[in-house]
Amino acid sequence: MLSIDRAPGQGFQLLPFLDLVFALMGIFLVVFVLQSVYEEPRAGLAGVDELIVCEDGQRLALYTDPQSAPLAIPAPQLREIFQHLPGGESVRNLSFAFSADCFATKRGFQRAFGEFSQQPGRAGRATRRLNFRPLGSEAGAAQGLLARWRRERAAP
Repeated sequence: MLSIDRAPGQGFQLLPFLDLVFALMGIFLVVFVLQSVYEEPRAGLAGVDELIVCEDGQRLALYTDPQSAPLAIPAPQLREIFQHLPGGESVRNLSFAFSADCFATKRGFQRAFGEFSQQPGRAGRATRRLNFRPLGSEAGAAQGLLARWRRERAAP
């Protein structure tokens, strides 16, 4: 029980601390609730302009359009792939899909893409954003990715 004969300021020393604890609990509660309500948008393939697929580490298949036939380029000549990319002055998304056999090819492509992007005299040519998409180990993973790309690009 409270004693009346205490000096002011000696009692209730815990209230400011409890006020902070409850305020932080309220903030955390709001943050957790908002995180569960907001769903992160899934990165789809609708924004991909060109797709490069590497399944076996020996050759690359370049798709400049979802409906186009692939252009096959041997992995040792991967720098040639940049000659076949469409031009323009916009920002284009280039996606590199690779399987477990393609890690060395992926590293080589990263180096070649860095050199390609830093070439002088690229004014007036399309800027490319590069992203990597690992393929699953199941058979037909590349065909599934292509089918999904075609389906998402065709959707309004």
